[in-house]
Amino acid sequence: MKRVKVKKRIKDLCRQQLKYEDKVSKIRFKLFYQPYKELAEAIEKEFSKSLFTTLKEKVGKLVNGVFKPKMKEALKTSTKHSIDQFIDFFTNIFKRPLKDTDVQNIKTKIFNEYTQKYTTSTLTNVTETLTSKINKIIKNGLDKGLSTEEITNKIVIDTKGVIGQTRAQMIAREETAKVMETVNYETAVKVKSKEKTWLHIGGGKTDRKSHLALHGITIKINEKFSVGAEGKVPAVEMRFPKDPECSVAGQIIGCRCKVSYS
Repeated sequence: MKRVKVKKRIKDLCRQQLKYEDKVSKIRFKLFYQPYKELAEAIEKEFSKSLFTTLKEKVGKLVNGVFKPKMKEALKTSTKHSIDQFIDFFTNIFKRPLKDTDVQNIKTKIFNEYTQKYTTSTLTNVTETLTSKINKIIKNGLDKGLSTEEITNKIVIDTKGVIGQTRAQMIAREETAKVMETVNYETAVKVKSKEKTWLHIGGGKTDRKSHLALHGITIKINEKFSVGAEGKVPAVEMRFPKDPECSVAGQIIGCRCKVSYS
């Protein structure tokens, strides 16, 4: 391990990556918002006249029967499109000489890893978060003495509105970033890059001190970065920022760091 001074040209390339990443994630927003919208419409259609005793149970069934399958398909679709776009991006921007067979092998490897390994945990987390938020709306409505119809309307409005839009934006941003970093890594490995350097670009709401401390740290491409703990967020080992193998959300969400390969 060593620390190097990061050249301006490398920083500019990483900022270019972030700009493209942001552009793609905004496009993905509609894809991830659709499951929330369809769930809200299903709840509105099914439960406007329901009794409270059946509301919570039936909403849960709709989350699993309507939302979860739609979100699973959205994750798969987003992953496939992002892999295709980012392979083109890195081969063009970094001039990585990949054969057609290399490209196809990388696409297949990443897509299989995501659909068989990472998508399941993401889908579970997203569904559990949504269920928790809906249950909170129901509890708050009961505490305030609202009718079943009023609670249902609140669920529909929030699922289409603040919950759906906020969550869809976050999912689009994080899933896009994770795929981009994975493609960057796999294409760099394929062209036999030897080292990788962590870059703290900044631009998020706050700078993670543990990520800032890694700026300029260079290790071998097959090694992992030791990312320090921060507050209640534990220390982790990561191949690169937003590594999908990392299960600690506090080290990933909102991270704007990048890696340069050489």
